[in-house]
Formats: sequence, structure tokens, C-alpha cells
Amino acid sequence: MAELPEIGISTTLGIVFRSPLFGFIEPIEDDDEFVLPKASKTTAIFCAVLAGFGIFMLLGKFFGSGAGMPHFEKVAIEKGELLFALPVLALSVVLGYLYMTFDKLTQKAAEKLGKRYFIMAVIAALVLGIIGTMFPIAMFSGEEEILKLTEIYTKYPLYLLFIIPVLKVFLINMCIRFGWRGGSFFPSIFAGVCLGYACSAAFGIDPVFAISISTAAVMTTIMRKPLAVALLLLLCFPVSDLIYILTAAFLASIIPVPKSLLNFKKNKNQLEN
Repeated sequence: MAELPEIGISTTLGIVFRSPLFGFIEPIEDDDEFVLPKASKTTAIFCAVLAGFGIFMLLGKFFGSGAGMPHFEKVAIEKGELLFALPVLALSVVLGYLYMTFDKLTQKAAEKLGKRYFIMAVIAALVLGIIGTMFPIAMFSGEEEILKLTEIYTKYPLYLLFIIPVLKVFLINMCIRFGWRGGSFFPSIFAGVCLGYACSAAFGIDPVFAISISTAAVMTTIMRKPLAVALLLLLCFPVSDLIYILTAAFLASIIPVPKSLLNFKKNKNQLEN
């Protein structure tokens, strides 16, 4: 009975993010070890994921369904562009560290406010409203906003493409810590995509290449689960781009976290986007 909720979580992750292997890997991949569950549990997880996908596809066929996340094209880089992978990776790791910093700061602010839940919710609403009025693209979970950003990012000034991801990772943590319901997966993907477009414009490199590096590095810095991140991002990228995603995720996972952020705790509401 104790294992049934874990199986349910794996199934839900696989269906919500349309990646069966992500649903299986994410709950068992850890920072320090990677231990496969026993055979009976593994079989149960795969059966549950297949059943869930079957029902999901059946309902979608009869009632319609839409994938909010975009599907990027194959990476097309020229000679010399690989050299820019490291600065893109470095900026993405820094954004991940900012996510952790904002998490700590908003957690401390929420603890000082104690059980004043109404005040916390109003403060979060005011901050979200002000930032959302100035930067509408930074609102919501990020699925639809990525689609919009893909179409209009060339119209944004370069500095805004760097500012918006920072605002996004701040809003994620402020809203969750101040009592709003939500999760971090899709908004973090948006932040990584926006940073990738910024790096593409700044360095003059293929946008999909920059996005594959930035998104993988940002997500891995936050989650510390490179394999799960790579499987999750197959939702947006073709299999041919997996080499760039896996490399960026692995490199980001071995970069040490600053001591001041070692007690960082991931949000518990990641499923509720």
C-alpha cells in the first residue's frame, strides 16, 4: 500500500508531461545515487503509465486535446558556435542559483509573516500584478507564453530577454511561498527558453542550440536530476538534440552549489501547474 502513492506520482508525472520515462525516472533519481526499484514495483509503474497514457490518448481522440508546449526544430549550428556553449551554460547555472536564492529569501519572508495568510496572498497578488502589467509575458505557467515568445522574441530589446527570466524565477518562488497554488516545472522551462533566446541574440548563435543548453542547465541546477531533465525536455526537442541536452544537464549537475544555498529545498507542489 505504501508504494501505491509513489506509483501514482510516477504515472501522473508521465502523463502530465507526456514523457513516460520521465515519470519513471524523476521519483527515483537522486543527487547522490540512482537505485532502480524492485522488479515488481518497476512492472507496476510501467503498467500504470501505459494504462494512464492509453486513457489519456483515448479521451483526447474523442474530446480533443492540445499540447501547450512548443516543439523546437533540430539544432543547426555552424563551425565555432560550439564555443559559445560554455558561456550559455554558465549564465544558465547562475539563473538556477538565483532561483535557489529567491526561494530562500521568499521562504524567510513568509516565515516572518507567520500565519497571516490573507496578507501574504495579497502581497503576492500585488507584486504579480505590478510585474505582470509591466511584463505580461512573465505571467502564468509559461506554456502558452513560450509559444508567444517564440514568435515575438526578436522584437524584444536584448536586456529584457535577460531580465524576464530573472523575474520569472522570482515570481515562481514568491507565489508558492506566499501560499498560491502552483509548480515550478513549466515556469522554469519558460525561464530557460527566454534565457536561451537572450544568449542567441547576444552571441549570434542558433536559437534552438542556445535554448537546448540553457533550458537543460537551468532545470538541472534546480532539480539536480540530469537524466530526468533530459527526458522531460524531449517534450519540446527532437531526439537528435538529446546530445546537447544531456551534455548540458550533466555539466550543470557536477557544478557545485554555493554553500549558502546548500540547504535549498525544492518546492513540493511541482505537479500543480
